[in-house]
Parts: sequence; C-alpha cells; structure tokens
Amino acid sequence: ITAIEAFVDNHPDHCGSIALLITSDEEGPAIDGTVKVVEALKARDELLDYCIVGEPTCVDQLGDTIKNGRRGSLSGNLTVKGIQGHIAYPHLAKNPIHLVAPAIAELAQIQWDEGNEYFPPTTWHISNINGGTGATNVIPGTVNMLFNFRFSTASTVESLKESVYATLDKHELEYELDWELSGRP
Repeated sequence: ITAIEAFVDNHPDHCGSIALLITSDEEGPAIDGTVKVVEALKARDELLDYCIVGEPTCVDQLGDTIKNGRRGSLSGNLTVKGIQGHIAYPHLAKNPIHLVAPAIAELAQIQWDEGNEYFPPTTWHISNINGGTGATNVIPGTVNMLFNFRFSTASTVESLKESVYATLDKHELEYELDWELSGRP
C-alpha cells in the first residue's frame, strides 16, 4: 500500500491502472478469496501485465515484513482408536490419549529440516485435540487431533507424510489419518 502511494505520488501521470485485492478469506477453505477473483478476471477476459501476489503477514504493523514466496501448508486429521471404558475398570479399556501421547512428544521434537536462505525450517504443530465423552469417569474410545505443517522447499509433502506414518506405526497405534494440502511452497 505504501509503495503504491509513493509510486502514484511520484508518477501522477503514469499509464495504466493499479489495483489492490485485499481479502480476508485466505485461511481455511478460502472460497471467496484470490481464486474467485482470478475466475472473475478470466470470465471478463481481463489480462494483467504484471501481478504481485502477496500474503498478509507482519510482525508489528501492516507492511513491515516482505517474504520471498510462501511456505507450504499440509494439514492432518488424525483419529487414534482405543477402547472406551469406565475409569474404575482401566484393565478393560485402552486410553487412546495415553497411547498417542508418546508419538505426539516424538513428533513435536523432530527437526523436519533446516530451512534454507529463503525459508525458515519446517514446523509441525497441533491445532486441536479432542477426546472423551465429557464425563470425568469415562476413558475415551478415540482421540482426534488436527495438526499442520508449515514447510519449506527443504521438505516435500511425501517426506513429511512418511515421517508421520513411521512415527505413528513405531508406536503401534491403530489410527486413521486424512491429509489436506493447502499449498506447496
């Protein structure tokens, strides 16, 4: 925004037009963001001579950070199965939260890559974890966990998935895991 203001101030008679697309719909499924605008431009047969694609990011205030490219985003939806039971009879149940805890600890400690000159190292974080019936005396039958990788060009989707599968399998978990790739770096 500041660069455009400076350009227009310094070149008031410039040829052409400058447009800004600012969207707040780039998190989650992003159904009304950049993709919709590109579709509208195509439908109008409007061609751009130049385009700078930016992603809103900053440390303290708008415009204080510029990044070269973007990191990839890979999300996982993990369900670990156990056996539901009453806490008074733990020998009849298998607590999936207890079963997955060592795998979570291991995944949280992995150095996925070292990044490179353009990107920081890949990170893995749990965004949601849920298990149980709401009762304090029932061992849950399943635990569900949502997690996300923000990954650099030093890792691939395949290598990240393989590491997660290897870790879960090493801990002999019974699980289902669905993946969603939101974007590559």
